[in-house]
Amino acid sequence: GSEDKGKEKEKEKDDGKNKTASAGAGCSGCTSAASAGNIAGALRAYQSCDDAGKKTCQRIVNAKAPEVAKGLAFNGNCAGANAVVAAAQQMGAGARTKAALKNTPCEGK
Repeated sequence: GSEDKGKEKEKEKDDGKNKTASAGAGCSGCTSAASAGNIAGALRAYQSCDDAGKKTCQRIVNAKAPEVAKGLAFNGNCAGANAVVAAAQQMGAGARTKAALKNTPCEGK
């Protein structure tokens, strides 16, 4: 009885995982680039993600992009910091990234 149900649920989970994995190398490229702080690289790969993959990548970008942008800003690279903000915005993770430029040399630039 209930054991079969558990197995069926497990199977559904696996199918979901396989679907995400088959979103292509593009989506794993998005998550690995974002994890490494390469927000522009993540954006390039983001386009080839399925919806689940986009959400996963977006979460990582939301966590990483603010610190990347802030680091660039404090190094005087406002163009780079703004590029990170723009890339994050295209992935739906721009608000925190833009806010990270507050009180940096690049604020409002």
